[in-house]
Amino acid sequence: MTLQSTSLHSSIFRFLDKKSYVLPVIIVVLFSCKGEVKKGKIDYKVVEKASVNDSTQTSQKAIKWKSLLEECMHKPLFQDAFFLGLEDSIHIGSINNRLETNVNKRVSVSIFDTTINKNIGAIFNVDGQFNCYSTVDTVLKDDFVFEIRNALKTASEFAFIGDIVDTTHLNIKVANISENNLYLDNLITILQKSEDSSLLKYRKILSESGNALLARSVMVLGFSAEFLITRDLTQVELNQLKNESAFAVDNGNCRIRIMENGYLQVLVEKPYTIFGQFYSFDGL
Repeated sequence: MTLQSTSLHSSIFRFLDKKSYVLPVIIVVLFSCKGEVKKGKIDYKVVEKASVNDSTQTSQKAIKWKSLLEECMHKPLFQDAFFLGLEDSIHIGSINNRLETNVNKRVSVSIFDTTINKNIGAIFNVDGQFNCYSTVDTVLKDDFVFEIRNALKTASEFAFIGDIVDTTHLNIKVANISENNLYLDNLITILQKSEDSSLLKYRKILSESGNALLARSVMVLGFSAEFLITRDLTQVELNQLKNESAFAVDNGNCRIRIMENGYLQVLVEKPYTIFGQFYSFDGL
């Protein structure tokens, strides 16, 4: 049994289209934009990863994720890709700020929480879609165990399983991968012309000093985990797991069942941003 590998493009658009997904933002770096705005054009430039002194960017987790994703995509990761980790609350279109440590402070909702959400295709593009199902390195497993436990807590009848995961007998595979970007010129044109209050507010925040836009990303659209547990299940618990159960989690869904080999299988279907590219703006 695997996570669904079809209609990745539609899955991402369904994610972006849901108003319940409030997307926080992150800290990046102190930006300085060079040059003056000419002929009505807005100047924007990529935030260079080399300008940030952050050990997270050179950590073993960042290295392992980069290797895994490049293997799945069969190409190098884009330049100046900031490592975000297994991030489920920071996504493409969010405005980010450099003022907090560990790149993790929200200053605005995403562009997709404005009225532009009605015309996503004008500014959003899926560059590539990849069926991965690669096994996760041991270095990354702790983050996934955290996600498994969070997902299981959503369903009270399965919450206890999070406390008895045998991490020595745990196999995790990432599901589908999506590389996405924003059409920045189109977005700027819309922001310059619109009198809509939500877009005017978004434009104002984006133009503030120190802020930047997450405009390109690599996302993992879920994962599967198979593991043993550290104690025997009661008959009642076995009966609960005999058939697959599905339930909603934040920004997605989760399924759980017991397999014929005695392992439990948990499938988490939700988007995680792993790497992102940021742009600063001048002249908005």
